[in-house]
Amino acid sequence: MKLNKDFFKLVFTIVVTIVTLFGAIIGVIFLINGQVKEQVKRIASSDQFLEELSSKINPYMIFNENNSILVDMGGGKYINEIIVEKDTFWAEEVGEITNKITIIPNQLLSTAPLLKCIDSGDTYTIKVERGPKFNWIYTLDLSGDMIFPRPINKFRIDIIP
Repeated sequence: MKLNKDFFKLVFTIVVTIVTLFGAIIGVIFLINGQVKEQVKRIASSDQFLEELSSKINPYMIFNENNSILVDMGGGKYINEIIVEKDTFWAEEVGEITNKITIIPNQLLSTAPLLKCIDSGDTYTIKVERGPKFNWIYTLDLSGDMIFPRPINKFRIDIIP
């Protein structure tokens, strides 16, 4: 009879150990899954990631501060007009400085297109806000040193349909 009791104790201990290990493994899987989801959310919502991703898959346009479209890689089908406004306060000393760009889409773009100054020594801080109808208004603040003579700044706008 004693052999049976020891046998059942051993089986019970083994079963409890297996159930505990199984529960621990499931807990670790859920923990890792949750951490991975949080990491993916954090990365996917970062501006740097969106900028890099959109430059590879989204339509875009490149234009200059003279309102000339230089490159249209599918962005033109979303944009009716781009209006570049310049500050003339320093015109005599350094030239006109772009301070506002209005993007007029032909349809609702629920996410603001990504605007970036490219191919220039000028550094801008860019703020975006929703304008009337479908418009997006970008306010540019020159935040770095200027280059002389002043180049014609080029801008890239990535459309996120």
